[in-house]
Amino acid sequence: LITTDENQANTFLERMKQGNPALGVSINKAKSLTNFGTKDEIQGLICMSGRTFFPWCGLLIDTTTGEVRIDYTRFAGSKALDALTVDRCQVGKNVEIRMKTFLRPRCEPILFDSDINSLEAVVINFTQMMLLAAGKSQEVMRSVIVMEQNLAFFCRAIDSAVSFARSLIIHRLQQHTEIASSFCICEQDALWLGRHAFRQVFKNLMIPSESHVIAKTSRLYRAAQVAITQFKTLTTSTSGR
Repeated sequence: LITTDENQANTFLERMKQGNPALGVSINKAKSLTNFGTKDEIQGLICMSGRTFFPWCGLLIDTTTGEVRIDYTRFAGSKALDALTVDRCQVGKNVEIRMKTFLRPRCEPILFDSDINSLEAVVINFTQMMLLAAGKSQEVMRSVIVMEQNLAFFCRAIDSAVSFARSLIIHRLQQHTEIASSFCICEQDALWLGRHAFRQVFKNLMIPSESHVIAKTSRLYRAAQVAITQFKTLTTSTSGR
């Protein structure tokens, strides 16, 4: 339930707790969350960068703006590195395919719709998606490729995955006829964000920036840095819950 009326929220919560014995319907208090104080103090929020987020079905909803992020706490620790496999017989081809396969489920319109999310939120979502893709790729790619000798290939794979993700986001936004907004990150900015994210993970590699220069004072750069900070917070600790 999303409402601006706290009384309505409390009434709804009480009825749900009472359940319907005749139908065998009840709620699990341990899995019930609110973003306001109740007499039973049912809460479960994530706080970071001075903002409060409500976790729901793998997403984080900003309780002030309604903007939507992905909840990366479930990838805390080494979990982000466990799910990417590569056929060693066709390393180059499969690395690129796997990167795109991983990005596909996170190119959801709700994360990139500018009617829901600000430019900063969209940039954060895009950058964090790339950070996790880099994390999942890290160990496998290091084990099958001499990275320093294949830097040009690696950069092409990153750029290809970024362009794929951006095109898929645009396509999915257009498929939702009720969404009139367009994707607010241009191709050049998307490529810069992709390489910037991969540089944070592959710190020992001299991954060059795109020729497209982003000023450190720009909204895009600042949002990307926030994305990196929050991603580290979410994937190293769940203490904000």
